[in-house]
Amino acid sequence: MPYVELRGVTKSFGQTPVIRGVEAGIEKGEFVVVLGPSGCGKSTLLRMIAGLEEVGSGEIHIAGKRVDQAAPKDRGCAMVFQNYALYPHLTVAGNIGYGLRVAGMPKPERRTRIAEVAELLELAPLLDRRPAQLSGGQRQRVAIARAIAREPAVFLFDEPLSNLDARLRGTMRTELRKLHDRIGATSIFVTHDQVEAMTLADRVILLNNGQIAQFGTPHELYHAPRTRFVAEFVGAPQINIFDAVVAPGGLTAESRFGLTLPLPKPMAGTAEATVVSLGIRPENLCVAEAGCPVRLDHIEDMGSQKVLFCQAGAQEIRLIEPGNHAFSNGSDIFIGVRNPAVLCFDPEGPADSQG
Repeated sequence: MPYVELRGVTKSFGQTPVIRGVEAGIEKGEFVVVLGPSGCGKSTLLRMIAGLEEVGSGEIHIAGKRVDQAAPKDRGCAMVFQNYALYPHLTVAGNIGYGLRVAGMPKPERRTRIAEVAELLELAPLLDRRPAQLSGGQRQRVAIARAIAREPAVFLFDEPLSNLDARLRGTMRTELRKLHDRIGATSIFVTHDQVEAMTLADRVILLNNGQIAQFGTPHELYHAPRTRFVAEFVGAPQINIFDAVVAPGGLTAESRFGLTLPLPKPMAGTAEATVVSLGIRPENLCVAEAGCPVRLDHIEDMGSQKVLFCQAGAQEIRLIEPGNHAFSNGSDIFIGVRNPAVLCFDPEGPADSQG
């Protein structure tokens, strides 16, 4: 039985539906990331689990108990917010122990618990400081420590790294995942950043317009997306998608600009000039000595690799080459297939994949 279970959960603001019948089961000790574009309902879903938003309809269960009608303090959740929500007049120790004091924990036990959590998050030397005297990463660790101190059933993270610079975000991602593995917590983490989702999650809930587009491992979302939306949202640079005509025999299809790709499944017996929508990741294309001619329009030099943006008529094509290869904007090049891992999209259903 799932440790956290959402059963047909909905939410509307006025006449506008925000969450549309979400069904999901999260196992005990699992790290699940809720990912999606802005406005898709990520934070609203998290706040409903926490009890900060009322559920329109449906049920929320935690540890086998229905909680959608329970007060936030009775749900066993601890939430870490984007803006940290620390009390500026309290020390680090005071912030970590605030929830324990409100819960009536005796002072000696409270002091011991604060010390244990501070040691876990390397905050022991900072216990007498106030939030204004801390860096962004330190304030974030204090907010996490305050949540851990309560020993909740579920940790809820609402875009907690979005206020940090790029280097610190990377460091905190690593620290969060290591911390999760050490304490074995059940965690639900909301973000719009797919790098955070792919590096932190055991499984990802990808939301689109208040509905689950796909719920699976990062590997499944990247290599076996169920729909075109999932394929286009996950991955940077974005997947290449274009129409192609199925060749006689049904084993390959040729794009309108001349690139031939293998089909994920043979389509023998299809009608003449059948058009399919194919997708191939940029890392699975390459610059070739001969093949499909394109114009190199733009280069993004990432150091270890170069992302090439090419143009074939009206079609933009993205591919990745090693960083030590030299290219020139505006040059004519040929592209070919490095790895025939091709997706075939059906607008009415899931994608077929190969490779």
